[in-house]
Amino acid sequence: MPLVQRVYLLQIAKEKRGISQAIATLLLVVVSVAAVGITYWYAVGIMGKAKQFASTMIEVAEVKVGSGGTSLVVYVVNKGTTTVTLDRIIVSYQTGEIVVEHKMGATTVAPSELTAVTVDLPDIIQPGTVYIVTVLTKEGARATYQVFT
Repeated sequence: MPLVQRVYLLQIAKEKRGISQAIATLLLVVVSVAAVGITYWYAVGIMGKAKQFASTMIEVAEVKVGSGGTSLVVYVVNKGTTTVTLDRIIVSYQTGEIVVEHKMGATTVAPSELTAVTVDLPDIIQPGTVYIVTVLTKEGARATYQVFT
């Protein structure tokens, strides 16, 4: 490459400058603030969902065989911080086959309250059978209990 062309290319390179340090610093600050904002927004969303699930916890305290062996009495306690509405109770065998699905009306359970629900079965309970009792709420909480007869 001739010397004249080299000198011309060097002059062009000197004339083209990058962004100033002030603008570069400002851009870094803006990008950093945006990243922190997005991270905060994401974390707050996750914590809100975790709090919602923690506030709607239920537990099946006990299940007893009702009189005559044709029903189960399910004792449900609300371990959360908000009132829950029981939606349904499903009684099934260990194999997953559903024995009965008991749909609830407007049965509500206040925090720390214990409620008894009677579930009528289609047949008499057979001794030596394992039943799985699952309680579901309208708020999405779920509790499971195994009954050995």
